[in-house]
Amino acid sequence: MKENIELRVCKGCDAPLPCSPESESFFTKGRDICDDCVKYERESKVKR
Repeated sequence: MKENIELRVCKGCDAPLPCSPESESFFTKGRDICDDCVKYERESKVKR
């Protein structure tokens, strides 16, 4: 049986990304911001 995928809009980049099921989620490091934005935010703070 195929699972339904739930989407959520990232508040960092406005991209609609999967948030459910957990195995497909882009939101493992934050509830409202995707993992890529979290990583980018951390890297940009280090470079300053």
